Amino acid sequence: MYAAQTKHTLENLGITRKYKGFYYLSDAVEIVNLNETTLLNVGKQIYSPISIKYNCNSRTIERNIRTVILNAWKDNKYQIENIMGVKLTSPPTVTEFIDGLAYYVKTRNNIYENIIQR
Repeated sequence: MYAAQTKHTLENLGITRKYKGFYYLSDAVEIVNLNETTLLNVGKQIYSPISIKYNCNSRTIERNIRTVILNAWKDNKYQIENIMGVKLTSPPTVTEFIDGLAYYVKTRNNIYENIIQR
């Protein structure tokens, strides 16, 4: 649905395809954009399907996503703040980042579609 926009945004943050977290985060954003209520139970409704897809456990999913967030934070703090829409004093949690990125991608995609339709 928003996969291309999500991957482009991740790459702009310095989160490249060499990290497993890139794929896990991309899938997490897709899940959230299909159903926002999945954020109410991240472990069961987001990590679990991803762990089945990649044949690993939920802790691995969370750890790898956290790793890419922290790496992006070091080099692209201001871009992360732009995505999150607020000033941050520390890196966002995994759930906060998934939520913020999903909203950012969905909003950006809707803006782009409105421009094309004109």
